[in-house]
Amino acid sequence: MFSIFDQIGRPGAPNRIVSFTFEGASRTLLSVGGSILEMYGARGTYYLPTGVAGYGTVSPQEPFSPKDIGARGHEIGCAVTPGRDEEKGRAPGTADDIERSTARIRSALPGVLLEHCAYGNSLSREDRSRLGTYFRTGRSLEPGINRGRIDPMAIRANALRGREAEYQRAIALIHEVATQGGWLAFTLHDLCPSPGPDGVHAIALDHIVRTAVEAGCLLRSIGEAITLLGKGAPA
Repeated sequence: MFSIFDQIGRPGAPNRIVSFTFEGASRTLLSVGGSILEMYGARGTYYLPTGVAGYGTVSPQEPFSPKDIGARGHEIGCAVTPGRDEEKGRAPGTADDIERSTARIRSALPGVLLEHCAYGNSLSREDRSRLGTYFRTGRSLEPGINRGRIDPMAIRANALRGREAEYQRAIALIHEVATQGGWLAFTLHDLCPSPGPDGVHAIALDHIVRTAVEAGCLLRSIGEAITLLGKGAPA
């Protein structure tokens, strides 16, 4: 586990990084989203569902397999989705929930290296620390830009959806990182020609990725970014 460190903004450290993450098992997340990143020489991080709280299980019946992701050079992560234990009456997001969901996906994906996880609930420092015994990084859904002191188990990420305001905000965030520095992560769940209200059109994603490249940002997966920051390599 990486300790909390202060890298963004240090002399010689990467200071303009953009990461794209995908959460779920929709076929287009890889066939379309992965292809867009690959056109720009980049790779993404795919967080697969764990089967907790009705999110489904990873099985041969899923639209794509983890092997498809790894074969194309993308990262495979675990979407930790804590549920509620009705018998014990525990609230979602407890450390025991995390351990249970982590064990499920590791069992479903034998032999697959899982170093990264994503979670939607706000986790306590204690639970983040416990999660860090299983993974190198934890991606939250706290929006914003990662700067200064970065907890690798609480990486900020911005949801990409079809709403015009969020699309414009994504472009604005990229330009802010390009001019002021920082590590910007995006996440999306739905990508198709006619996405729902929480989905993204492929043309929009391509424009967002292209904007980041043309602005001079480094496109890196979550694992690549955290490794760069750990080494303090120049941007």
